[in-house]
Amino acid sequence: MRWFLPLLIVLGIGAGIIVFNVESVRTPPGRTPGTPSPANPSPSSATSDIPRTSSPARTASTLKSRKRYVLFFAVKGDRGLRLEPRDLPRPRTLRESIRLVLEELILGSRTGLVETLPRTSKILEIFLDGQGTVYVDFSKDISTDHPGGVWTESVTVASVVQTLTFNFESVRKVAFLIEGKTAETLTGHIDIQRPLSRLDTSFFPQVDEP
Repeated sequence: MRWFLPLLIVLGIGAGIIVFNVESVRTPPGRTPGTPSPANPSPSSATSDIPRTSSPARTASTLKSRKRYVLFFAVKGDRGLRLEPRDLPRPRTLRESIRLVLEELILGSRTGLVETLPRTSKILEIFLDGQGTVYVDFSKDISTDHPGGVWTESVTVASVVQTLTFNFESVRKVAFLIEGKTAETLTGHIDIQRPLSRLDTSFFPQVDEP
């Protein structure tokens, strides 16, 4: 029996060494059991390191191009028109650009100049004939809500023609329509039965450049 006790001691020491080596393989020094290694990160840690970028739609909206247009308004106490620069979004088509500029003209000046169109006016449709003439179909409000008078009516016609021919090189003449029909005048004074050019309206109010 004397030899049996030393044998048990030797076997116990050997088993401890084997267990220690197995634990050393499973758990590298400096790490605790259950912690993922760099080669096998957890799903949450892997995705959190991916940089987030803004959506293409938002970036395109932010970087949407703009263009400087020039609108023609009247001057208080004067018989002339004055230019008012305005930075606006650049529409995709010529028709959309013309509509945008006319709607801004209807909204009036931002610098204290006198509006030339009734604010109730609406742009119903825009037609291009491909030969330099744009047909602008206004709602009847341009006539029914107009204050009238020779001078005021001439300012209205001149501001529309000057604004469109100045901003759009391909537009040489402007034809006025009211509710889809050709009208003789707006309020009984200025003939608008034919398309008008910038030269046709140059003898109305003189343009006063600031």
